Amino acid sequence: MTAAPGTRYERLTIIGPAPSRRGLRVVVECDCGKRKEVFLYRLVNGNTKSCGCRRADVMREAATASDHPRNKHGDAYSPLYKVWTGMKGRCANPNLPVYQWYGAKGVQVCEAWLDWATFKSWAQSSGYREGLTIDRIDSTGNYEPENCEWVTRTENTRRRLGVTGETCTQGHPFDEVNTYYPPSGGRQCRTCKRERKQRNKVQTIIQNVTGVKEK
Repeated sequence: MTAAPGTRYERLTIIGPAPSRRGLRVVVECDCGKRKEVFLYRLVNGNTKSCGCRRADVMREAATASDHPRNKHGDAYSPLYKVWTGMKGRCANPNLPVYQWYGAKGVQVCEAWLDWATFKSWAQSSGYREGLTIDRIDSTGNYEPENCEWVTRTENTRRRLGVTGETCTQGHPFDEVNTYYPPSGGRQCRTCKRERKQRNKVQTIIQNVTGVKEK
């Protein structure tokens, strides 16, 4: 077996020997620039061909091929597609940890939504935008058009924890007019926001006049 520095095996080039308690290991550099320690015999027999990037490249190329079943619609890596596969998985895959809270409790995905095109069409017509997640209005019901809506992840978490108050901490209503949804997620009270802005403005005026910052 050749372990001389500069020897190349597939995408890996040997840099030099590496400390090893078991077997001969070498330090290699991948074409992508990453370095790692590997067993020399795995290089020679072809079992190790890269730092791991080759596998990712092969999977990516396969998944983006026009004849790949996951990519016939061209949406295999879109955020919405991940929402769809995640929804189906937690309802139908017993191997997923979250299955106990969904499929095991009888929660199902309606038959129409098992078709990607149908689900995508509903999502686009019901207010979906990147960053939102799907939530069931009735937590005991199924994933179906009449029982689902798009919410921020923060709001989804609030609902799961039972935090569903309809007023802010100051008692202002979280209605259509008074609720602000910032890009970062969650919701804010517009009245409180205006009052904070007014207080800051008053404090600035007082400070400019007296030179003393109000506490």
